[in-house]
Amino acid sequence: MPWRQQCRENAIQDIASVKTWVACATWRSGGKRGAVECPADRTNSFTRNFAPSAFIAPSPLNLYAQRTSGNSGDIIMAQNTKPELVIECLDIVLSFLQLNQVPTLISLLRVNKTFFQLTVPYLYQSPFIIVQNQRTVADREKIDRLVFLLGLFLAELDPKLRAELPPCSDEDEDDEEKENRIVAQGVTSSYAAQIGGYFYYYRKHDHSFLVDHAIPQLFGTLTKLENQSIIAQLDSAFLHHCGNRVLSLCLPSTRVQQFRSFIPILERLKRLEIYQIREITESSLEELVEWIKEHDAVHGTLHELQIGGSAESEQEGNNNAVDLIQLPLAFKSLRVLDTRVWRQAWSKIDQLQVESLVRLVMDYGESEPPGEGSDFLLRCQSMEVLDLFIPAPDTFQGLLRLFKARHYPFLLDSQETIPQGVIPSIERLYISGPPQNLRNALEQAPIALCQTLRVLKASSRDRHEEHILEPSLTWGRPLIGIQMPFLQEIQLQGDIGLEFHFSLLRCCPNLTTLKIVVNGMESCDQPGNPLEEILTLKRLQILQLFGRWYLTPSFLHGIATQLTSLKMLDLARCYGVTLDQVMEAVHSMEFLWRVGWDLEDVPDSEAALAKWTARAPKIRVGLVRWTEFMI
Repeated sequence: MPWRQQCRENAIQDIASVKTWVACATWRSGGKRGAVECPADRTNSFTRNFAPSAFIAPSPLNLYAQRTSGNSGDIIMAQNTKPELVIECLDIVLSFLQLNQVPTLISLLRVNKTFFQLTVPYLYQSPFIIVQNQRTVADREKIDRLVFLLGLFLAELDPKLRAELPPCSDEDEDDEEKENRIVAQGVTSSYAAQIGGYFYYYRKHDHSFLVDHAIPQLFGTLTKLENQSIIAQLDSAFLHHCGNRVLSLCLPSTRVQQFRSFIPILERLKRLEIYQIREITESSLEELVEWIKEHDAVHGTLHELQIGGSAESEQEGNNNAVDLIQLPLAFKSLRVLDTRVWRQAWSKIDQLQVESLVRLVMDYGESEPPGEGSDFLLRCQSMEVLDLFIPAPDTFQGLLRLFKARHYPFLLDSQETIPQGVIPSIERLYISGPPQNLRNALEQAPIALCQTLRVLKASSRDRHEEHILEPSLTWGRPLIGIQMPFLQEIQLQGDIGLEFHFSLLRCCPNLTTLKIVVNGMESCDQPGNPLEEILTLKRLQILQLFGRWYLTPSFLHGIATQLTSLKMLDLARCYGVTLDQVMEAVHSMEFLWRVGWDLEDVPDSEAALAKWTARAPKIRVGLVRWTEFMI
């Protein structure tokens, strides 16, 4: 098979495997999902059975045939009945891959010119961050890639800007390495010409992590001071070269004045990431506030703030001597706030202007709870995404009281105060925290947000002192009969998964993803909490039961006959059935392409794997990597 055709087929399989066609159909049809086939002939199957007609554009051959077939004497061309997605829809499909499916994007570069032009912007808007975040790549190889990538960008700089930087060090290269580098530079220069230059799509200015390894290796520096000096020069050179196209800027708190002169050219900047938080002083904080206000006055495009850079960890924290609340308050219109390493954020939450926030991230392991009676959530008029570490057991209590007052007033005590505010239209809720706080939040939040919630993820950081024998979550039943028609994904990780009663799944009939991950060797079985409730989810596409769940052959048969849209099934560490029983039950499912199972627990695993590879070649068997679930 020609290599180009093989690359094209591999790319089509990659797209189907990460559910991007479903995302495309969902976006067009307003949230309605249909089962999508992932095995061979995926493209034809999807476009034939599931793609909305408005998404399908007739091919030029079809149009030509329609124009000519009505005239006698004209050549009637055979119609190409294979529908095609318009380019705008393909662009939306690829946007789902930019953060977690980089290998797929790289494969798509080699399919054809159309996919090449659509893929390049997603790969080169933040190339250094993409390489840095590749968890499957060894550290040594990652450094080499960063060095090579930095060399490509430096070679494209304006000669005057390049002359201001120190020369690169190639003393350690032998003749073969030098020859390979010259050949690679020739190839990449031709490639750069095809994409319009590496800087053409560069949008996220963040390479602070290069100071640790890549810069010493490329420039041969020996001290931290030299590395910091070079990174400062790189910042200036890159911004001079393409500052007018930058959308996100990583700003060091120790060099604010250096970036002040670039404010006039940062006309499209909308996101600011402030790092070196520990080094912030009163004077540097004042400079940061002035920088934000000046940019707002000149351009008015800044709407997103992250306190803490990508290279900083939660343990580093911030300088307690300064009040970082001044940073978000300096924004004229703040829509996204990621507090990251700002440990005092919770104690300052009532001072934040959360009314305009669309996304709020306050996810960290240590924090001070807000003051008593704090109901900041009632002020979140525009909130859509909420990512919280729950520091107190009553975080969502105010929202729950307001919901009851509007829909179930008979459940309120006569002396109970009805809070004033709004119930935000939160679509994505990510929560974590201590067991009791998390349990209360998971009981209260879904009730209050039942009319808008689409994604619910909860992760317990600590283990319960005693094994949970009975689930405690009720979601207000039987007094409150909530329905969550828009909820599509539930993910519970840790002991919080044992608090979930599977009968609650009847509240969310349109669920497409259910992932429950419970660590430990204890059995997850609970009397009166049967797994069979899962079989009521007719639209389910991804099911993960990771832990010591007891399965029965009848449950497997129910999966095969009732969950007909299932595409991924992860039963790693479950017991009660064997791999042969699992595969015998599900091998003929139309859309299933992935089964998760620990092959180390299977006697003669190679023979078993060969058997099912021959019988069900479309299904991959083995432990499912976490990246396979990222959609």
